[in-house]
Amino acid sequence: MKNIKLIGYGFAVVAAASGMAAPVLGPNLVPNPSFESGDTGFTSSYTSKPFAANSMGLPDTYTVGGPGGSGFVHPAWVPTVNARTGNNYLIANGSETDSTVWAAAATGPITAGTTYFFEAFVVSLFPVNPPTLNFQISADAAFTTPINLGPTVTPTPPGTYAPSSQSWVATFTGPVWLRLQNANFQFSGNDFGVDDINFSTESRVPEAQTLAAAAGLLGVAGLTILRRRNKA
Repeated sequence: MKNIKLIGYGFAVVAAASGMAAPVLGPNLVPNPSFESGDTGFTSSYTSKPFAANSMGLPDTYTVGGPGGSGFVHPAWVPTVNARTGNNYLIANGSETDSTVWAAAATGPITAGTTYFFEAFVVSLFPVNPPTLNFQISADAAFTTPINLGPTVTPTPPGTYAPSSQSWVATFTGPVWLRLQNANFQFSGNDFGVDDINFSTESRVPEAQTLAAAAGLLGVAGLTILRRRNKA
């Protein structure tokens, strides 16, 4: 009977957490994280194309834009995908050889021992061969010894943004470089969009925020229960 009460109490705590107000978020260290400033603040091994009608017909290319839907830049893509927030997002026609979709230097240094979240919202734009994306961190711009954050992200179904949230405890102090890699080198399909990239000490993915809040409240609940048992 006691176990049932404890389980019920835990569910109540999680429910309370999911209804909590959104926390005040720490600064995002990604330059131009939602691409609202256009094609700037990052590099890519893909070739930049103008955001124009039917401009994304070739693989190994990307553009930054949004109004008009994904079908505006490629007639075979899911037609109605726009930026997740704001007006712009990064739109890519996957490469058969190049893997770095997006890379940037963080706008501030990091501190060893601190937990950071590396996150993005990604969307597949074609029904087959979605991208296989993963995050990497490095202490130098050349990514001499990249730190892989897993698992990889494969957004499905097409046309629906999938949030990815990877946490990482910093192993060094100083400047840091970030990149998003695509491990899919298929010619057919492999078309996708990226928006709202985050690298900070706070999660900007709602699911991750809720789970973190729930874990914290469950921890407090557990301590309260233990204290009551000890008193008894």
